[in-house]
Amino acid sequence: MDQRKGGAYPDEATRQRAGRHAEGLAGRPWERRAPALRRMFEEISGDYDRLNSRLSLGLDRRWRAGLARALEPLPPGPVLDLASGTGALVSPLVQRLQRPVVRLDLSAALLRRAEERLAPGSPAIVGEMDRLPFRDDSFAAVAQGFALRHSRGCDALFRELHRVVKPGGRVALLDMRLPLGGGIEAVYRLYFRRVLPRLASFLGGDRAAYEMMVASVAALPTEAVLMAALRDAGFVETESRPGILGSVRLLVARRPG
Repeated sequence: MDQRKGGAYPDEATRQRAGRHAEGLAGRPWERRAPALRRMFEEISGDYDRLNSRLSLGLDRRWRAGLARALEPLPPGPVLDLASGTGALVSPLVQRLQRPVVRLDLSAALLRRAEERLAPGSPAIVGEMDRLPFRDDSFAAVAQGFALRHSRGCDALFRELHRVVKPGGRVALLDMRLPLGGGIEAVYRLYFRRVLPRLASFLGGDRAAYEMMVASVAALPTEAVLMAALRDAGFVETESRPGILGSVRLLVARRPG
């Protein structure tokens, strides 16, 4: 399946706005994207959670809590927090599911930094989300918050998630979307592409980083492509749940068994 279907790969103007973070954009070879993504998130990690909370008017916490609820019920076993980064998803998972959470991220520095905010008991492993260093059937569930668009490719990612999730286990993947249809789409796209990076900069963030993240959302495959890729990987009960104005989506699926 062509992962680009429905996505908008960045043009040269977008790459120029993303500046030194442009190597992390979709369409770049993974050997260049991976270190660029790691470097960018390490640079912005000090302000990342604060800015996201302010830019979403605090809704990001509600979205993460909803992701944790969507994983129930589960078979026994730990949960994998994929592309865990600053660890913002760990507490909602632990509080709701009452089981260990394993954190995985490209960046060892981010994983260490997150330990300062987390209670003991969430082991951290450095690795790539599409090439997981775990045995088959290792986890009751896999969760991911706002990182699907940074994967190497959704087809390979979903197959890998199916491999490490136990029979009867679930995946829940939360990420931004560009709404489709009507006047809402036009207004939101204007805000998202033109206003949000400037607002992030005004609030003390790295404008180029947010230019890059806006472009990465636009490059995500369509919902139809993502849902088909989940089914092709072997998942059932696939569902895409919209958040406010369709600007976020929660993909939920279960491995049969």
